[in-house]
Amino acid sequence: MSSVTVIEAENVLAKAKAAAQKQRCEDAKQRIQELRREGAELRKQYKPLAQQVLQAQQDRLRLHAELVRARNQIAVYSVPLDPLDFPSDADVAEHAQQLVLWQKKQAELLDKHRDAVEREAARIPAIALAQRMENVRLEIQNWSTVAEGIRPGQVKGSITTATDLPGSFPVTTL
Repeated sequence: MSSVTVIEAENVLAKAKAAAQKQRCEDAKQRIQELRREGAELRKQYKPLAQQVLQAQQDRLRLHAELVRARNQIAVYSVPLDPLDFPSDADVAEHAQQLVLWQKKQAELLDKHRDAVEREAARIPAIALAQRMENVRLEIQNWSTVAEGIRPGQVKGSITTATDLPGSFPVTTL
């Protein structure tokens, strides 16, 4: 084999490698666009779900305090009036009426609390969406390095220090 054929073969190989690298970059750019669209759709689904979970959690916590108050009032009104205080018939009737009213209030609060717990159950799908969005973000980062022609583990550029955030510590990146 002559040296001219070896050089020609090397040139053909270099062109084939360059074409393959260019194709990998184009495929990576296409994949990034697909992942971007998927991420946008995931975010569209995630935002209302996260707001629902947050609102349900706030409702549940607020209702918990009201339920504790209702339980305490029921405990107070469940105890009969002390006969040594000489309660009138009106006092006894009002005491019994307050017990019934607090029991009704507790039942209403329990229904609202159940509703809030059911709405808060959307937390698990919201977490799954958030995790998928994070995975999509990481995939986009990985495909971005491929699109830029960087091989895994290859360091490109120089060391820089980023201190552009107020109150942040200097971060050294490669």
